[in-house]
Amino acid sequence: MSGVQLGLGDRTVVVAGAGGDGIGTGVSSMLVHSGATVLGLDVDRDALALTERAIGADGLVLLTEWNEFRNLDFAKLKTLMRQPLLVDLRNIYEPSRVTSFGFRHVSVGRPSKDPN
Repeated sequence: MSGVQLGLGDRTVVVAGAGGDGIGTGVSSMLVHSGATVLGLDVDRDALALTERAIGADGLVLLTEWNEFRNLDFAKLKTLMRQPLLVDLRNIYEPSRVTSFGFRHVSVGRPSKDPN
């Protein structure tokens, strides 16, 4: 991931599963290097904490398969976030479910899907 420049400027990204492992650290570092403010979630493993941190966020990145994040309230998140974007790096959500709430869904090994 070194050398990746995303030009995120003043964007805020919530990263769930941003713990001390290589993937979480690498993704968070890349986002910060690209200009984003990263709000990480790890120890709490709490969907309520994720919802609170999502206020005004431009994106949500899931790096984990924790059960606490498998049933997110996308309708509520959409009202709180500045930009409804889910980057699902564990493919725990079906794209059609996420996009039905007005989110753009980006995942691994599947095409990105814009809202319905």
